[in-house]
Amino acid sequence: MPYVKSISIHTNPKRAIKYIVNPDKTENLLYVSGINCSTIPDSAYEEMKLVFETYFDHFFTECAPVNTKTPVKLFHFIQSFSPNENISPETAHSIAKEWAEKAFGSDRQIIVSTHVDKGHIHSHIIINPYDFNGKKFNSNKGTLKEVRKLSDTICLKYNIQAIKSKGRKGVKYKEWSEKKKGTSWKQAIRDSIDRLVYETENLDELLKKLSEQGYEIRRKKYISITTSDSEHTVRIHNLGEGYDEDSLARRIDIALQQKVTEKEDEIDEKIARMSYMERLYSKRIYEVSQLVRNGTKLPKKYNKKLPYSVENDFEVYHLARQLLVINRDGITSINNLEMRLKDVQESYEKCRQELNNLTQKQEQFKLVIDNAEVYFKLKNRPENLLSEMEKLKLKVSSNIVGRCGIEHESQIEIIRKTYAENEKKAAVLNSSFKSLEQKYMEYTDIAEGYKKISQPDYISRLIEEKKRKAGTLE
Repeated sequence: MPYVKSISIHTNPKRAIKYIVNPDKTENLLYVSGINCSTIPDSAYEEMKLVFETYFDHFFTECAPVNTKTPVKLFHFIQSFSPNENISPETAHSIAKEWAEKAFGSDRQIIVSTHVDKGHIHSHIIINPYDFNGKKFNSNKGTLKEVRKLSDTICLKYNIQAIKSKGRKGVKYKEWSEKKKGTSWKQAIRDSIDRLVYETENLDELLKKLSEQGYEIRRKKYISITTSDSEHTVRIHNLGEGYDEDSLARRIDIALQQKVTEKEDEIDEKIARMSYMERLYSKRIYEVSQLVRNGTKLPKKYNKKLPYSVENDFEVYHLARQLLVINRDGITSINNLEMRLKDVQESYEKCRQELNNLTQKQEQFKLVIDNAEVYFKLKNRPENLLSEMEKLKLKVSSNIVGRCGIEHESQIEIIRKTYAENEKKAAVLNSSFKSLEQKYMEYTDIAEGYKKISQPDYISRLIEEKKRKAGTLE
């Protein structure tokens, strides 16, 4: 049976639609269907937006204020089949369409897209929370349980069987009564098994973990489990439906596949959130890395002290460094980069001017402080005790102090305080200046690098460079 997962889309519904309607994942849109709406992403978005905004007092693209929950714009369901199902894309898509319409209603806008680019077949179903009558679908534990049950029922029509138990399907009244009261020793075993199904990779490992928890395991014709107090023993197929060997093996396989599916979905969603610029850089880094591994690229070390490798290739390092800045600063496109570059340049020039002005001002303050200190040190000493140099210093310092209107020694302390405060400002400005200078250099480097790697012949030129070098050596 397929595993069904639900995701609520609170922001950017257009991106979610574009992600599932991907020609590369659906055999060029062969396995994409629309129920009451178009399968063209932009058109489907506008159609769903119209219905959504008719029945809800929020815009389809609206985000809630900070600390307020953004309403659900779309529900995204995933119906994943295990590779062991050996199901065809056509059958999976037929099941998904039938299930979607029966589960969510024939009057609702739904897009069904079956992806075939992974090791397992899985379908994405996006639905509008509101149908044409304004009836809202709410995704919760109860509705998820219902749609999963319906998914299993439809799969039976296509001969995709549920887990069957070879043992007894029910439990005795005494066992049922104890289970209800929470005192059943068999239920305690079931609970342990149910937890371990999601923590193991095969039946042997599950039994080993049960043994580690204090249970005694015997494997003969049948597997039996004895409680830690040695008072009760039961064969696993007598625990009820879903606990015989075949069923447990099947449950472990499904649990493993669910983990793989969830991980792949996380990766898919992460890729879907990437900008074109990020995808291009990621692609080029991979392509250049392959050239390095294959020896079809001219070696250029980043660190000449280390052996040449993918990690020590200058081109790979350079691209990775640029991608790091792109991710760090959320640069989405070359236009976005150029706008940022312009802003950084303006801030850089402004900061430099402020720093220059403050530096000049500090030099003047320092001059006044030094001369004021000399003046008040020498002015009260008898002239006959002053050397010629001191007389000259007194004359110069007197002129500066007089020009600045300094009459008392206490005024020097005020100037010193101002000077100290300006030093702190200068330190902050200098830090900002260096940061802006670094960012300006990084952005300029990315702009030049993007221009180079966006050329269609970028990779072929690297290969030709190696060939020319080899021809020269020959």
